[in-house]
Amino acid sequence: MKHPLPSSLPLASSASPRLRASHSSPRLRLSASLREFRASSTAAFTLVELLVVIVILGILLAMMVPAAGMILKRVKVAQARSDAQVVVATMSKYRLEYNRWPDVKEVAEGYAGTSKEWVDIMNPDITTGTSAKRDPNNFRQLRFLEMGKGMRIESGTHEGGFGDPFPHKDGRVPFLYAIDDDGDGHVKNPDPDKGGELIRADVVAWSAGPDGDYRSWEDNVTSWE
Repeated sequence: MKHPLPSSLPLASSASPRLRASHSSPRLRLSASLREFRASSTAAFTLVELLVVIVILGILLAMMVPAAGMILKRVKVAQARSDAQVVVATMSKYRLEYNRWPDVKEVAEGYAGTSKEWVDIMNPDITTGTSAKRDPNNFRQLRFLEMGKGMRIESGTHEGGFGDPFPHKDGRVPFLYAIDDDGDGHVKNPDPDKGGELIRADVVAWSAGPDGDYRSWEDNVTSWE
């Protein structure tokens, strides 16, 4: 008599859970080690890249700071030239009204300038009656100049005057000007290195420039150039 075979028998190739775990443990450990290596490598590369970015930003910043200073200086030079031309226009309006030049004391280098005395003449405060109201330089109390924001020197030796835009440790300085005394339509160039060159104008004005020294003409800002 034949006995029927069981419907299912355990496969010879199947293994117990403990055996499978013991066989796969080295593979799992290798996989975990690879993941840790990749993670550490990624972190290292990120740190290197961050350092590179910091170095690049530092180089760019070092390049930008001088460039920004140069741009700011050019802006102030342009403002000084514009303000010097304002001085010329103000003086021309005064002469047109009074048919003479104002009598203003010397400021520097033998030239008069936009001192507080000059500002009081050209911009009299007719509401309170400043010295300009009593001054024969402007007995009609006319305003030839409107003092905008930043034009007036707020402190220092020349406080109250019309100053150039360049800051200095002793305060900003006023513009100087030269006039056509003999009425021939020319003004002698105030730069001594120009050898008495004549400028075709009734009045010229100039700033002491960024260094604040009227005698160093290399950086002086003029109304005629």
